[in-house]
Amino acid sequence: MKTKLQILALLASNAFVSGCSAGDVPGLSDVEPGLREVWMECKYNGKPQFEITDVKKTNGINHGRTYEIFVSYKITGLYDINNNSGLLACPNFAPSGAVNEAASKKGFTMNIDTNYIMIKSENGWVIE
Repeated sequence: MKTKLQILALLASNAFVSGCSAGDVPGLSDVEPGLREVWMECKYNGKPQFEITDVKKTNGINHGRTYEIFVSYKITGLYDINNNSGLLACPNFAPSGAVNEAASKKGFTMNIDTNYIMIKSENGWVIE
């Protein structure tokens, strides 16, 4: 009887550890499409206003039911925009708090470090 309990305990601990394995956490492929979609809303004359590059996962924290993923990336302005008119049509530029005159210049670059809370759904990881 004691041996059966030890085997059950061992199996349960293996199931718990494998449920928390590194393969069961969100990665860039879970975050990057949403991140790009947000910035593609920023248009100037109907074209994307920014280019997103150097997207990297920098850290992650498993909170049990959620996972916090930390990412860094760079945005680059693609056009000179007079009077910041293009920024008015860019509702998601503000998350970085960096709306300013420099952002309206071609070649403007900004490094962004941010985090997202992810939830595991039936279709994979989604941003909360």
